[in-house]
Amino acid sequence: MKISRVLAATGAGLAITAAASADNFDPALDIVLDLGSFTLISPANGGSPVDFDVIGPADVVGFSFAGDVSGISGTSSWASDMQLNISIDGMQVFSIGGFSGVENNWDFQGSGSTNDGFYQSGPHLIAKDNPVAEGADWTFSFVNDWNSTAAADMDWSGVTLTIHRIPTPGAVGLVGLAGLAAVRRRR
Repeated sequence: MKISRVLAATGAGLAITAAASADNFDPALDIVLDLGSFTLISPANGGSPVDFDVIGPADVVGFSFAGDVSGISGTSSWASDMQLNISIDGMQVFSIGGFSGVENNWDFQGSGSTNDGFYQSGPHLIAKDNPVAEGADWTFSFVNDWNSTAAADMDWSGVTLTIHRIPTPGAVGLVGLAGLAAVRRRR
């Protein structure tokens, strides 16, 4: 799996596998992406999105976010002003957080996110009914969504995205057969 910082996503189409539906993911299969540090500046102050491109693993059903922010205490900015837009193979599939037009709130949404500190959110099972196939090109685009000159710069550090996965359909079948064999031996 490759992670790189990119300026723009390219490609078209959505790669979805026919794997079984997942109401839950297997934490043993989680992959933690260390995105490091970046600063989000409001577009009104000349800022632009900070993008990360990831060639994805198999059977992805969702993600969780964690990171530390500084620069917002004592200002009118909130950590939840940060918006994350997720695209797969060039198509936006999910958006969370932000100041305007919010579709999905962060777990730390609103007035509870007015101070510098550690914030986390998730799990967000955005593809639980259609896990994303291996090799899909993911773009994680972070933006300071408060488009105002009054918006403070957000300095994020220790940022991680945890990719949640389910076992491949064949592995699920083998586990099920092993469970039947174990039950049978107990009798």
